[in-house]
Amino acid sequence: MRRFSCIVGVLLFGMTWGQAQMPKGEIKATLRMLQAAPTFLAVIDSLSLHDHFPDSTTLSVVREALWQRLLEDDVRFPESKRAFEEGKCEYAPNKTGLFSLKVKGARPDHGYPVYIGLHGGGGGPKEMNDEQWDQMQKYYLSSIDTGIYIAPRGPNNTWNLHFDDDAQAFYNRLLGEVRRYAGADPDRIYLMGYSAGGDGVYQLAPRLAPQLAAADMSAGHHNGISPVNLEHLPMLLQVGELDDAYDRNKETVSYGMLLDSLAKRFPGEYVHQVYVHAGAQHSYVRDRQGAQAVGQVLQNPIKWLQTGVPGKSVVAMTDAPTWVSKFVRNPYPQQLRWDAATRLASNEDWYWISVGQADAAQVIEVWASPATNALRIAPFTGELRIHLHEALFDPSKPIVVSIDGQTLTLHPHPSMLEMAKTMLQTVDPAYASWQTVRVWRDAKGKYIAE
Repeated sequence: MRRFSCIVGVLLFGMTWGQAQMPKGEIKATLRMLQAAPTFLAVIDSLSLHDHFPDSTTLSVVREALWQRLLEDDVRFPESKRAFEEGKCEYAPNKTGLFSLKVKGARPDHGYPVYIGLHGGGGGPKEMNDEQWDQMQKYYLSSIDTGIYIAPRGPNNTWNLHFDDDAQAFYNRLLGEVRRYAGADPDRIYLMGYSAGGDGVYQLAPRLAPQLAAADMSAGHHNGISPVNLEHLPMLLQVGELDDAYDRNKETVSYGMLLDSLAKRFPGEYVHQVYVHAGAQHSYVRDRQGAQAVGQVLQNPIKWLQTGVPGKSVVAMTDAPTWVSKFVRNPYPQQLRWDAATRLASNEDWYWISVGQADAAQVIEVWASPATNALRIAPFTGELRIHLHEALFDPSKPIVVSIDGQTLTLHPHPSMLEMAKTMLQTVDPAYASWQTVRVWRDAKGKYIAE
């Protein structure tokens, strides 16, 4: 979760428009400062005393330098990495999650793709879930040629062991540690799961979407989760035709129809695929064994749902790791549609926006136009925070904000301190924004931005 300081207001209104930006000659001195500081927290302390203001030509250089400096903390202080290497992740005081990690192949230039597999089981004895976890440690492994394969142990032994509050905190923390410690490509992290793990994928994908590139749900139940937040997260839904416990088979197709409807309303978004495996029961969905894995799937799942007649089946490549690996995350989509009631526990962030905990029960919509350096926001209650990034906004020009018939003008002032703070808080180089803008409506109904 991001936390914000008063530096934002100072940057917006305490500086004059056109103030000199960070000279290129200053970059070398700044890089020396990054190397000399004993820790990344010391970097932030130094910037708090003397901030630097990158311009549009140096932002990417500064961001990469900050990210590499953050990673160097783990070289200078290897004990901070030790628990991760032992398969442990402390996600809350006195609470530690367990996971297995296996690496295959040579590390690509941009880092390893990461495949996360959630095990089955659920409500039952610890021994049952331990056995399911042991199976998942090998389940998708043969389908991966190059990458990191992680199998977390659900933190509890309840029916919702992959998505209760503990699980949400665990997996959110684990993703950050994977980016920081494992040599991962932050834009190629994939979530997969079977049975209770499929339940987890349904529930976690709409909450973790900004950190993921794609997801596969196999043989699970959605338990009523909203699909609105899957706008930018490709999803593969797989189930056996005969997997009728809890109506998993029918509910998988019904959920696919919800995604069909959203994809029709918003062309190009809500990418998804539904595979109903012909004649398959709960334990026989062929969602692994590499790109050569094929399954017989119903040609028209919706007609089957409506009539109960399977009809024709066709051959499809149904390997989950191969399907998800086609996609790369876009951390800065130009439009966001966020059901803020469906989010990680105690988390306020969604891609490049945030809301407060009290502002959850609404769907927030924003649109950025890089071509015109404009931002449009649908009316909302509470406070909305916009995290500016050069992928969406030109820092050398004013940003025009339109909301409920009102027009506001913002003058960007990139801050290296803000970049360092947001990078440390998100542990994600993509979300190291150089300025945060607060937007809210006052008692008279006028929107304010600062």
